[in-house]
Amino acid sequence: MATYSFNTTGSITYFPDNISASQAVTWSITQSHPGTSYFTLETLPNQNGQYDTGSTKSTSGSFTYDSGIVNIVKDDYKMGAVVKQGGGNLYFIPAVPITGSNLRVRGVGGRLSYGTLLDRWPNAAAAYSLRLLNSYYEGPAVRVRRSVDNEETNIGFNPVELDTTALTNFATNAGTALPADYGNGPEIGYSLRYIESTYSGPVIRVRRDSDNSEANFTPSEITDGTLEAWVGVGNNGFVTTWYNQAKDSKHATQSTATKQPKIYDSNTGLVTTNGKPAISFDGSIPTYLLHTWATGSTGATVFETFSTSDTQWILHGNSILYFPIAEPSSAATSEDNAGITQWYKNSVAQSIANRGNVSSVYATGTSLVASYLLTANLSSQNNIALGNMGDFSGGYAFTGTVQESIWYLGNQTSNRTDIESNINNYYNIFPFDAYVTTWYDQSGNGNNAVQSTAANQPQIVSSGSVITENGKAGIQFGYQIGFSATITLSQPISTFSVAQNSNVSGGMVYDRGSTGDRSYLYFNSDWKIYSGLQVGSYNQTQSQSVFSVLHYGSNSYLYVNANQEIQQDAGTQGLNNLSIGTNNYGGAYLDGKIQELILYSSDQSSNRTGIETNINDFYKIY
Repeated sequence: MATYSFNTTGSITYFPDNISASQAVTWSITQSHPGTSYFTLETLPNQNGQYDTGSTKSTSGSFTYDSGIVNIVKDDYKMGAVVKQGGGNLYFIPAVPITGSNLRVRGVGGRLSYGTLLDRWPNAAAAYSLRLLNSYYEGPAVRVRRSVDNEETNIGFNPVELDTTALTNFATNAGTALPADYGNGPEIGYSLRYIESTYSGPVIRVRRDSDNSEANFTPSEITDGTLEAWVGVGNNGFVTTWYNQAKDSKHATQSTATKQPKIYDSNTGLVTTNGKPAISFDGSIPTYLLHTWATGSTGATVFETFSTSDTQWILHGNSILYFPIAEPSSAATSEDNAGITQWYKNSVAQSIANRGNVSSVYATGTSLVASYLLTANLSSQNNIALGNMGDFSGGYAFTGTVQESIWYLGNQTSNRTDIESNINNYYNIFPFDAYVTTWYDQSGNGNNAVQSTAANQPQIVSSGSVITENGKAGIQFGYQIGFSATITLSQPISTFSVAQNSNVSGGMVYDRGSTGDRSYLYFNSDWKIYSGLQVGSYNQTQSQSVFSVLHYGSNSYLYVNANQEIQQDAGTQGLNNLSIGTNNYGGAYLDGKIQELILYSSDQSSNRTGIETNINDFYKIY
């Protein structure tokens, strides 16, 4: 007897060999984790196109946890069973020869009482969910776009719920390399953290004003109390050198004590912005640091993190070079003389035409990530001031904080989003969000729900955290947000959905996607259904609920959390295409979350209770 193994957390496993008539084959079934799983042993049509009606299928063995295997399906070609933690065997003896690829075991592990929903109640027209509904289905749950760089990826299940770990990692892990590790590395890298993987030296040199002593400090020494203890209570600490972590010795320095920017304040302690160490520049003095640039270089890409509420300043410059320039008015004067052709704030492109634009975009009073592409000739630029325009005193000195300034030779457009993402990962300045571009249909019919316009895509990750409702992942809908799918159904139509609404004016859970037949589930003061005639329920719940709808003329109904709310003629129209979270007019937007929507082109009244129970067993709603 040949024996093969199968773990319930795996996907479909096909028998690797052809099987002779009466040859016994055993599948050893194991589940190493607590929980309940469903699996089946199946024979597909044999070489003659017929099912193996004379085969023998059974279970054997014992299980070390709870009730072990329980047969729940057994017919001429398929046997299904439930297994809890432990192990046991399925065996199969064919009556006729079977091609190996026509014998298979399939199953899914974890938190399933009687198999996936579509295993028990198949033949859905479309099925969208953030849990696995069909053990035959091996595709992803959703395709998502992360906001930081608009990259997309598919997110699947682990093993039956949405893989939220993979989703979170994708949304937040753009730019995992340190900034100075991209390409050939920058020419200048000033930061209060390490930005180069091989650099381990000090990042700043500080002078304390009590006795003018100086000392170097690493990033950890800045934050672990070492700097504070050295400066001393009631004293100030000023930066004399901001070390270049990148190349050569292009350190930013200031030897004049009165012009040195501050890192530690006698009253408030360590200077911080958004909870991270920062260097404070005072434009009224002014304070600034001086550095040089590369010889014979044309063009650069600059990334920096700063904060200012001042409306008139120059952040970098000397008597020849200066950028950017902010003024409180929108005067049609140059915003720089460095030939900046691309401007970004928090990874979003900005339209900058004058100094007033610079002020309105970047003088926000909050920490931000700025990047610019410079095209001017920067050859042999010396005494470039960080925080001013050299020793210029014309009212453009910078007042605010700077945490990082990184300068690359040439164009770093291809690495821009990764570098910005790495900076943001550390400083937590702008949110890591992710949006759903495709909600995949698990029915096997390929009726995927899509939204190709970024501004209209529902959200699934907010500020680095997966959006949830009642502890389960959810998709957030809102104004001008929704999906569409190409699917046409005629009555009877049964739908089952898990949704939540936050607005009393409400919106659509689903509706038609074009002109023609229309059926919908809609909230406006109460829940309503429609298939030509709108019928209200008087149920005003806005909390997460299980909705069961039958669109079937005079037999139409609505159940909310297994309680009947409508039994009335809602009309005889079908559904011409599908909109989720909105209607075909681009209105009636749902302000809430949808976690599951299943549509059948049949009357599922006899299965309604079972389907509702399956849904509620997972979502724990009522």
